[in-house]
Amino acid sequence: MVSKKELGPQFMEAFGELSNTIKSLNSAGNAIKTNQAYLNIIPKISSLKMGNNGPSLFSADFSTLLRSMIDMSEDELAGLIRSMKEITVETKALMQGDSQSTRVCEVCYGKGDFPCGGCYESGACQVCNGKREFKVVLGVNKDGDEIIGKKPCPACKGSGLCSICHGSTRMKCTNCGGTGRTSG
Repeated sequence: MVSKKELGPQFMEAFGELSNTIKSLNSAGNAIKTNQAYLNIIPKISSLKMGNNGPSLFSADFSTLLRSMIDMSEDELAGLIRSMKEITVETKALMQGDSQSTRVCEVCYGKGDFPCGGCYESGACQVCNGKREFKVVLGVNKDGDEIIGKKPCPACKGSGLCSICHGSTRMKCTNCGGTGRTSG
């Protein structure tokens, strides 16, 4: 038997993956939305609930989901995680099979973005380490000591944020334009 403490991270991971998959599904073209398999998946997603009397997984705010998760038994929570993973696999398979008009982007695997390589997902400018400025030698005084001053970072223009992702830690996929889909 797995404890709730161990199931918590598994739930968060499964919830995140299912949410991203649903976002990709929602941004898919009209061809996929007329597919019978798509029409079968939508009720399954809508029926995911946090326990018997809990809120729908995708209509409640995050704090409500966490409160409901606490009220669920370990078996209910494990079953919900299993269902979420099954729907994710089924949805991804549907999206892979939709080759008539669009397919899942091969670069970002349908997510539409990927981790920023400029800041390594820290969001901070790599030139000034997020400090917004850095020390420079302005000159030397008559005793031979350096005169130190501060200047705004030219890379982030004093914002302290990564100049590539602007602090979001993610970069939009240039292959699909952030949609997660490419033409077939």
